[in-house]
Amino acid sequence: MSEDRQTVDIFLNWVKDGGLAGWIESAMNDEAKLSQIAQVYKDIKTAFGF
Repeated sequence: MSEDRQTVDIFLNWVKDGGLAGWIESAMNDEAKLSQIAQVYKDIKTAFGF
């Protein structure tokens, strides 16, 4: 398995297990983190073309 595939697989499992939602919820009152999360979301949308 390539390193990129392994990294994405770990990320996917984390998302499926609800880990991502928990981290986002914990950052909702931190403007700096919200800005970073918003940028990651924009990057994901760009990567998938939506």
